[in-house]
Amino acid sequence: MVNYKPDLSCQSKFIPIDLSAQIILQARYILSHLRSLRMAIVRKTDKLAMVNCVLK
Repeated sequence: MVNYKPDLSCQSKFIPIDLSAQIILQARYILSHLRSLRMAIVRKTDKLAMVNCVLK
């Protein structure tokens, strides 16, 4: 769905926002979020490996 921003010259009109720019921004946000999730998983995996090593 296309987002719109208000046209400041006339409040009853709307100007479409560049959809490709929105997609790029969303893709950057998603990639950043996936990287942080991956790092969290790696940290938890490392902690589990250390615990398993101590228990053996």
